[in-house]
Amino acid sequence: MPDRFFAVCLLTFLSYGALAQGYNTAGGLRVGAGAGLSLVQRVGPKQSVEFIGQNRFGTDAFTLTVVGRRHVALGLKRINIFVGGGIHKGWGYEDEGKRGNPFGITVQGGAEVTFGRTNVSFDILPQVHLSGRVVPASFGSAVSLRYVISKRKSNVSIKRPWESEDEQRDREKEREKRHKERDKRKKAKSKARSKARRRGETKTLRERLGLE
Repeated sequence: MPDRFFAVCLLTFLSYGALAQGYNTAGGLRVGAGAGLSLVQRVGPKQSVEFIGQNRFGTDAFTLTVVGRRHVALGLKRINIFVGGGIHKGWGYEDEGKRGNPFGITVQGGAEVTFGRTNVSFDILPQVHLSGRVVPASFGSAVSLRYVISKRKSNVSIKRPWESEDEQRDREKEREKRHKERDKRKKAKSKARSKARRRGETKTLRERLGLE
């Protein structure tokens, strides 16, 4: 019985994973080893780009970071985890008495939650410096508090900067066509299952899990 109960809970949990990111644009404060600004822009259904500008506490070191992120929805709406990578460029860093302007590769992983117009996230940010610093790598983490500038509307495609209005209109029509075809297939499958169930040829999910 505990295994069956766990299976039911897992299926329920996964059924809520459709919406991975609840906003289009969000910006605000980022605090970790330093303080700065963070701006996140959604560029796809589950993809976003984050722009980070941060100054390290107690120094004049400043870093700009651009990271592409992939969002993965968790079981609760508006909560997701994300992973990604990008590049960074710094100025005014000092290591072992030597100053440098590092440039390198950044990896990111974290989680975020959105409530209304408020987005809160925590992430870790390992960085490998290809040039400009004495140490080869660094590791940081931070909490970001952002204001949702543009909310995400469900089932509405976003405007891609390189698209013309005609291209966007054609893409929207194609998307609506795919959704209608998908809905028709779902309805057909649902009707077929209902007919089969009335004939006693199929079992319900609870029956397959042994709960009935």
